[in-house]
Amino acid sequence: AIGAFPGDVDAGCGGTLMKYALRGDQIHVLVLSLGAPGSDGDDRKIATERACKVMGAEAHIPSDESLEIPDLDTALIRVQDAINELEPEVIFAPSLNDIRESRKHAHTAAEIAVKEPASLLCYQAATTTLDFRPSLFEDISDFLDQKMAALTYYLPQVQGRPHLDPDLARAAARYWGRFLGYGEVEPFEVTRHTI
Repeated sequence: AIGAFPGDVDAGCGGTLMKYALRGDQIHVLVLSLGAPGSDGDDRKIATERACKVMGAEAHIPSDESLEIPDLDTALIRVQDAINELEPEVIFAPSLNDIRESRKHAHTAAEIAVKEPASLLCYQAATTTLDFRPSLFEDISDFLDQKMAALTYYLPQVQGRPHLDPDLARAAARYWGRFLGYGEVEPFEVTRHTI
């Protein structure tokens, strides 16, 4: 699962990743940018590592403190390296329908780097637009409390990043649940689905 910033993956598809982990799949979370320098970046790194443990995922976090993904080429190199090393069957990335360039770069890098026969599923991020049109809905009712527990590690950073508030994530899961029997759901745009 690819996130432009810490918390993107957890909020967008954390419950689904937990389902995959429970069935025995190896889960990897690639964060392309810490999104903050110095101690703020360190705090985000620690929060990501702790949240990934809750999700049963291995965190892959950049060693630098870049505020943004510098360009598409850098994102593509990081994503391609991870895909070549891990050979995933399913890749999760932010939707292309986003107002933030860094999340668009993360999506485009995933789309370019994905290899047959892997699936590419795109999640809703904090700055996803109303053009987000999911067609796959994953019931995470049994994993929502664990997802909320993972998101609590980001509570110190919630100010200015309200999408990481566990209450908002719960409300979003209930909203999307109307498309799948009123459970609690994570929605995905399907760019490629082969499994």
